[in-house]
This record gives sequence, C-alpha cells and structure tokens, in this order.
Amino acid sequence: MQPKPTLEMRVGELLVKLGFLDERQLEQALTVQREQTKYKPLGEICKELGFISGGVLHDILFRYRKQLLLGELLRKMGAISEDELNEALQEQKKSGDKLGQILVRNGVLSVAALTDLIHYVSNWELKG
Repeated sequence: MQPKPTLEMRVGELLVKLGFLDERQLEQALTVQREQTKYKPLGEICKELGFISGGVLHDILFRYRKQLLLGELLRKMGAISEDELNEALQEQKKSGDKLGQILVRNGVLSVAALTDLIHYVSNWELKG
C-alpha cells in the first residue's frame, strides 16, 4: 500500500500520488524546469505542458498548503543570494518589517526590480 499524500510531500510527488501526473510526465516537467533560464515552479510548468489545469493546481496548492515564500522565490530566481536572503530574514525577525521593504532599504533590490519580479510571478496565475 502506498503512503497517503501528506503536507510534507513536494508538489510533484503530490501530483503523482493523487493521480494527476504519471512518472513520465513528472520527469518531463522536471527536465523542462531544469532547462529554464528563469525559475518557474513545477506546478506552473505542469500547467503549461497541459498535464493539469489551473484549477487542479490551485486546489492542490491550497489543500496541501504549498506556497513559495518571497525570499525563497527571489533566491531561486537568482535575484538575491542566499547570504542576502539570510541577512534580510535576520533583520526581519528584529524589525518585523516586510521582507521586500528590507531588501529595498538595504539596496539589494530596487523598487522597480521587486515590482518587475512580482509582476512576472503574478503572470503565472493570470495565464492559467
């Protein structure tokens, strides 16, 4: 008997366990993800490849509480380094300020760059 889907599983694993993808499709999506010049979440790639609908993706992400935090997204996209993220997160713990505000205030990102990145990510949802 296969284990039930859990909150700890990655999106690709969940999609396979729940029967929305087969192993071949998952491998194809992972290959596409690795070949991207800009980071894109696996679920978005599966949607673009026509393996799943936007509704399925939304339901899975919501049900299994899958979200990509801003700092992690910016790091994966190459907009900030691991060190810059860690430094900003430490400052966030002390100040309680929003991560984007800290990154802009510290000169790591400009307001325009942060806005462009957020706009780019928001287009993932609009295309679905």
